Amino acid sequence: MRRLVSVVATLAVVLLASLAVMAQAQQTPPADDPISGEWDAVAYYDSEVAFTLALKLEGADVKGTATTPEGTSDLRNGRWDAGVFSFELLYQGAPVAMSASIKEGQLVGSWTYGSGEASGRWQATRRAPK
Repeated sequence: MRRLVSVVATLAVVLLASLAVMAQAQQTPPADDPISGEWDAVAYYDSEVAFTLALKLEGADVKGTATTPEGTSDLRNGRWDAGVFSFELLYQGAPVAMSASIKEGQLVGSWTYGSGEASGRWQATRRAPK
């Protein structure tokens, strides 16, 4: 009976350790994936607009969402190409084109609303893995 309890306890420890390793692997993007993860961002115009990006690199395509106090929007035409991240969002029915590159660990770039009615810069910092 003691042997059975010992075997079951050992299996439980191995299972828990395996689950912890798998969870960490899912939260940490590979070294060749500099864009996947959650990012805290700010767009600058007349004031600061805070938003959050949740990104997933799939080949050269970037899928994800942007969340503002007004709600969540899916990214459109997200791409990671030659070190440049570009995508569009819809805001009040018009596209917002955004692009950025990574500088000192942050996304730093610019945005343009509609046909150029407004534009500015933005930046984002990746959240630490949970």
